[in-house]
Amino acid sequence: MKKKSTYLNLNTGLGLAAVILVTSIGTTLAGSIVINSNTEVEFGQGITTVTVCDDAITVTPNSILASGQFYLYNIVISEIGTDCLIMYLTLKVLVDNTPQIIGSSSARACKFYKDFELWTSISGGCIITDIDRTGTTFTITPATAVAASLVEKITLESSST
Repeated sequence: MKKKSTYLNLNTGLGLAAVILVTSIGTTLAGSIVINSNTEVEFGQGITTVTVCDDAITVTPNSILASGQFYLYNIVISEIGTDCLIMYLTLKVLVDNTPQIIGSSSARACKFYKDFELWTSISGGCIITDIDRTGTTFTITPATAVAASLVEKITLESSST
């Protein structure tokens, strides 16, 4: 009979240890997760439509977590070809094909032009930063906070005026 109680105590002890171990591991792992500590994160889905002077341009939107919600932080335009360096570029952010307000004064588009060596904002009020020396990369920061859920599609269009 002693053997049964020894096995019973061993099984009970192992079961109790397993419950404590699983609970403590779950708590430790969940406690160590840090998501986007106020730095930019690339969007993982969506559509970028580029109908522009160069088909190799890269458009990279980044988000930021603020007050428990993700917002469009900035958009990096890179690998701009030389054919675009004398063109106007117009950027729009859309959801359900409806342009969202991204600029100042309720502007639904931001327009840029490269004047000599610098990209400048022509209309819309978006802020341009991080311009490289060759003019092939710059960063656009919307003047208005846009929830990431309202960024379904980004368009970049070129024109001569």
